[in-house]
Amino acid sequence: MTESSSAAPRPPLWTLAAAMAGCLVLGMLSGTLSGSGDTPWYRALVKGSLTPPNWVFPVAWTILYLLIGAAAWRVWRRGDRPGARLALGLFALQLVLNLAWSPMFFGLESVTLGAVTIVPVLLAAGAAMIAFRRVDPAAAAMLAPYVLWLVYATAVAWQIWRLNG
Repeated sequence: MTESSSAAPRPPLWTLAAAMAGCLVLGMLSGTLSGSGDTPWYRALVKGSLTPPNWVFPVAWTILYLLIGAAAWRVWRRGDRPGARLALGLFALQLVLNLAWSPMFFGLESVTLGAVTIVPVLLAAGAAMIAFRRVDPAAAAMLAPYVLWLVYATAVAWQIWRLNG
């Protein structure tokens, strides 16, 4: 089977790797620069039953950043479809908000800012997932684990705030 001459050329696979790596590197930088992780401040917080062991966070976020990078790439390569620009704009918004969370929580050592900041991250990610669905349902499905994790992370952040705020 041959592609018709009217079909848009497929971007090379290195662009997929770049999108995935870009999201992963941004997430790692946000965490590293804000001092997230096993710090004396974080260890001293009272954590509720929802808080997972520390090793879960880097594993979960690595998988999630790779998935969201691949999802954004799928929508980007369908940029000619209606709603693709809006979907990518919402994706960029949620990514900026996501990257702001670690500096708010860990960098400023503020359980209140962490609990408050995560809500717009969740809302923007949910909006991006809905917009992705209109462009590429598979891309939306790739965002679903991230949105579910954000629902869980919101509950964890609010529980930590309630116990320490």
